[in-house]
Amino acid sequence: MNGFWIIFWAALLGLTLLAYTTLAVVVTIGGYQDIRAMFRKLRERDE
Repeated sequence: MNGFWIIFWAALLGLTLLAYTTLAVVVTIGGYQDIRAMFRKLRERDE
């Protein structure tokens, strides 16, 4: 029975790390695009 819990917690940890990594990548890409759009609008406003 101990083997089940080791596998269970290892799988849960792996899935959690995968979810957080995916979220971090999505937020980073979205933030980068937002910052580029903000600077583009600021540049257009000053011209």
